[in-house]
Amino acid sequence: MERIETDVAVIGSGIGGMCAAALLAHGGYRAIVIESLAFLGGRYSCIDYMGYRIATGGHMVNHGEDDPIVQTLVEIDAPAIEHKAFNVPIKYRIAGKDLELEGKGGLQRIVSAAGKNEAETNTVMAAMYSAMR
Repeated sequence: MERIETDVAVIGSGIGGMCAAALLAHGGYRAIVIESLAFLGGRYSCIDYMGYRIATGGHMVNHGEDDPIVQTLVEIDAPAIEHKAFNVPIKYRIAGKDLELEGKGGLQRIVSAAGKNEAETNTVMAAMYSAMR
């Protein structure tokens, strides 16, 4: 087994792991990315199959130039990526109703529509707020 000297190990090569490793390396740290799959990028990658490029997941940067991915690429002086404005509201269909996440309280409306009752909605929202802190 080869021994590697490094300052930090990043577990997982999804977009979060790759951005973290890129920022660390750009900041002068010796970073290594450890990935269990045979390719890097997680759900933000493509694989070649029989001459076709197949996405392994979503490839959308949701917040234009304010997106953390775009900001990371700018910060590490990566080549510019093409991005286009996506001004279509994102809707969720839950129990036959179309709901938008837009505006204040949007997430709670979505959780409430998917939940059984107000108590369950409050429990889920409290857990989400706690996780975000």
